[in-house]
Formats: sequence, C-alpha cells, structure tokens
Amino acid sequence: MKNVFGKLTWSLSLVFFFGCHAAKDEGSGSSGGDGIRAVFLDARDLAVDSVTKSDSENRTKLTTEVVSQWVEENQKALALDIQLSRHVWTEQAQATCGVTSRSSRADISLSIPSCHDDGNDKARAAFLLVHESVHHFGIEDEFFADQVARSVISVQKGDDSSKRGSFDLPTPPRKDVEFNNRKATALDQYNCHYQGVDHEVQLDHRPDVQIKYFDGSRWINLYDGIRVQNIGDSKYKILTNEFLVQGNFADIENCPTIDIRLDWM
Repeated sequence: MKNVFGKLTWSLSLVFFFGCHAAKDEGSGSSGGDGIRAVFLDARDLAVDSVTKSDSENRTKLTTEVVSQWVEENQKALALDIQLSRHVWTEQAQATCGVTSRSSRADISLSIPSCHDDGNDKARAAFLLVHESVHHFGIEDEFFADQVARSVISVQKGDDSSKRGSFDLPTPPRKDVEFNNRKATALDQYNCHYQGVDHEVQLDHRPDVQIKYFDGSRWINLYDGIRVQNIGDSKYKILTNEFLVQGNFADIENCPTIDIRLDWM
C-alpha cells in the first residue's frame, strides 16, 4: 500500500510541476501549421503521461530488459525532459520531422512540411517526442531511442486521437528467450567471458544472427564468429565459441548483459 501511495504522490507531483513549468514553444508565424502544432502539444502530454505511468512488466513485453532497465533508471528525468524541451517550429523541410542535440532539455526543431504524417496522429507525435528526448541523455543509437519510445507509448482503442492515422509502432527485433539477457559466466584478468551458443531454431528463412551489448549510449557489435547451419526441415543450428568483453571489470556483476538476436533491425 505504501508503494502504491508513493507512486500516486510522485504522479501528482509531476502533474503539478509540469503544469507550472511547461516549455514555451516557438515557431513560424504562419497559421498553416496550427493543426500540426496543436497535435504536438497534446502529444507532449500523452508522452509525459505514458512515461510516468510506464511499468517494467508492460515494457518487457515490448522490448528488451536492457531498454526497460534504462527507462526504470531515467523515468522521472525522461518525463521532465519531454515536458521542458521546447518545440521550435520551422516551415523549412528537414531530413526528419524532429531534430535535436545531445544535451538535456535541448530544443526540438520540428518542420511543418516534414512532420505532415506525424502531425496527423497524436500517438505518432508522442512517439517522436519520447525518441528525441532519449537523445538528450547522450544516447546516439537511433534503434535504442525507438525501443524506449515503443516500450512506453501505447495506443488505447478507445482513444479517438489514435484513429486519426494508421500508426504502427516500430517492430522490435525477433527475440529468442534463450538468447536474450545472457550473463557473464567468468571473469579473467578484468575481461568478462560468456558461454558459446549451441541452439536450434525453426524458421522459414536463414536468420541474421548478431551478438551485441549496450554500453550506456549505443549497441556495440561484440562477436562476428557466428555459424548458422541449415540442418533441413526449415531448421537452423546457431553455433559460436566462447566470447568475451574486454575491459577493466573488477567484479563479474559489473559485466554487461549480452543480447543475441535473430534478424536484428
């Protein structure tokens, strides 16, 4: 009961704080983009609310434990960043709808012509705002920012705003339970060692298998010695030798968790 009360108090505190400290947006004087700007204002509230109410149980259904843990550790700061980052609108086209820098609460440059698709759907716009705020934490990896946004933005069927577009959240990479979140098995001279893979999967195509770990800002390709053998009947055998992460790890508990994925995006 104490935990529930604590979460409620935190949520109410955020609502009060955000109501008093909302970012003041800037933009072109033209009224041609008023509708899009209005959608993004609503999307900001949706994004903040979604991050604030996000829980690990639901997040891990949509993404990896590494991404979910990052949200857990940065949940309050992420919600605050989304609320306090200004939207600076321009009538000039840009490569993507939103562009921002890698610093806390940085302005998000939003282009009226480039945001045409996102501006028709509040959920899509909220996804973009979460994605851009993840970059404000120094995260360079676009895939990681997408997965954070995907894990917290959910479109409710009863929400009319979700019907204004045919928005589908980016599909996560194919995951295999046995592969994900592999822990180190040994520590030798400050290097983390991991057991090799010997696993069979049944697929209608030869899988692209990659082994990566997240260093806090990006996914790093760890190991290229992966063998995929077609053993017939749409079955493939995935094999690797033992592999390691080199570093200055004082304890095995400090070793990074490894993700081994099929068909990594």
